[in-house]
Amino acid sequence: MAKAEQLRSLAGRVSGFGESDKWIPGFVSVASLFLVAAPLITVIVAAFRPGMTLPFQAGEWTLGNFVEAFGDPFTSRLLLNTFLYTLVSLSLALPLALAFAWLVERTDLPFRDSIYALLLIPMAIPGLLKALGWVFLLGPRQGAINIFLRDGLGLQTTDGPLNIYTFAGMVFLTVLSVVPSMFLLIGPLIRTINPVFEEASETAGAGAYHTLRRVTLPLISPGILAVVLYFTIVMIEYFEIPLAIGLNARFPVLSLQIYTVTRSEQLPQYGLASTYSFLGLGLGSFLLYQYRKLTASSQRYEVITGKGYTQKKVSLGRVKYLALGLIGVYLLLAVVMPVSILLWASFLDFYLPPSRAALAHFSLTNYVEVFRNPRIITAAANTLILFATVATFTTLLALMVSWVVHRYRPRFGWLLDNMVFLPLAVPSIVIALGVLLFYIRTPFWGTIWVIAVGHAVRYLPFSTRTVGAAILQIHQELEEASWVSGASKLTTLRKVTFPLLLPALGNTWVWIAFHSVRDFSFPLMLASYNNIVITSLLWSLWERADMTGLSALAILLILVSIVFTAGSRRITSQGAY
Repeated sequence: MAKAEQLRSLAGRVSGFGESDKWIPGFVSVASLFLVAAPLITVIVAAFRPGMTLPFQAGEWTLGNFVEAFGDPFTSRLLLNTFLYTLVSLSLALPLALAFAWLVERTDLPFRDSIYALLLIPMAIPGLLKALGWVFLLGPRQGAINIFLRDGLGLQTTDGPLNIYTFAGMVFLTVLSVVPSMFLLIGPLIRTINPVFEEASETAGAGAYHTLRRVTLPLISPGILAVVLYFTIVMIEYFEIPLAIGLNARFPVLSLQIYTVTRSEQLPQYGLASTYSFLGLGLGSFLLYQYRKLTASSQRYEVITGKGYTQKKVSLGRVKYLALGLIGVYLLLAVVMPVSILLWASFLDFYLPPSRAALAHFSLTNYVEVFRNPRIITAAANTLILFATVATFTTLLALMVSWVVHRYRPRFGWLLDNMVFLPLAVPSIVIALGVLLFYIRTPFWGTIWVIAVGHAVRYLPFSTRTVGAAILQIHQELEEASWVSGASKLTTLRKVTFPLLLPALGNTWVWIAFHSVRDFSFPLMLASYNNIVITSLLWSLWERADMTGLSALAILLILVSIVFTAGSRRITSQGAY
């Protein structure tokens, strides 16, 4: 009898949760669903309320928002523009990110650790500031490059020949902005591939290209799909670069329309903005369905097993100089040129294109004014809180959610998986509105923690997609061996699964930390006197058209980010298997 009970206990450990672990799926699910569902339900309700009526306020209910949004021919133009903007941007950014990730993780490229840190720096430059830098460079009238070209070519015109205020300009800036995030997500997938699969292909006589196409890429396809899914929907709600460039380029997109409606100079139409978000919600649901179909047979992608192996670095030979040149050109365009012109502007009383005459206006006045600002200490402290707490909490929650969904597949797993993904399909500005309306009467309101909650909701879909893809690569035999040895589920997670996931978790943490610091949507929508952050100060300078003061604060933010990125490679490179 004792032997039978022992066998049943052992079977329970291997097949599911033991008695001491049964609370885990329920607790993780309830906490996650409440965090996500509360603001989303608020937003959905708001779509059926007129004008500025609060979602749960007594009063009229209406379908007028849907009639206005979907009955307007302008909506079709918005959707077409958004599709083109997304397709072209991702088609250019994804191959570049894949190339950078492969070069850094799988080759003998010189200075790989330094290059890794340098490739993260563009993430620390908010899209709005990157756009400002390139406006200084390629503005049709005062752009420094245009002035140089007109003088050098003897052109008798006051405009051009180049213009950042075009569709091509929007795509150019967007590619520069999203490549580092893609690189950060793809890197761990390439790093953890067991080289035995590629070596077997090479032994069979396959060339490098054939091996890459038929072996390497299929092995990392769940992770690649997660990246594509994420950034497809991100492009729907991306509004910093469209806001800075799209209006003058006369190329409106859906995200810009949502932002314009919520920030109307008259009465903000929260219900109409929520209605527009249904378009993104529908697309996100469809893409999630496709993702689940592809990853249904997860064992096809398990490449980390109980057998040890050593990563093999591909020798580039002379090609390494071409690779370094490609990375150098990207960093020149994404960092050096816009930051240099921002640095130039930060020393001027008012903006002037680079020239000897402009040197007479150089001073440290803008930097002195930054530190004289009585709000800078509060903003810096709040930004530091967001930097640390949002990334840590969201990454750990994503680990628990992905662990429950992909390893134990409870009956409600599909609901949990779909719910934590849904915020990705809703524009940040609308989620911020939902957080505002839901938490306005709670102790969170007016504190930095309400912004932290909004960021956790916003970045949880990204975290679960990334960590979930990494879990799919770990063969369950490793965890089963721990269970058979008597370890509990939590002990196995802590001592076996967690160390194997460190590359993905580290990259996820870094990505969330950077994006939490640079986000504009939530700090602006949830702003109060006590929860001001650095991006709030940046936006106030933008609204006052104080471009030189804005440049000074931007330079300080970038310098702090560089200090962080210098040590990030050590964190994210732990556990290269």
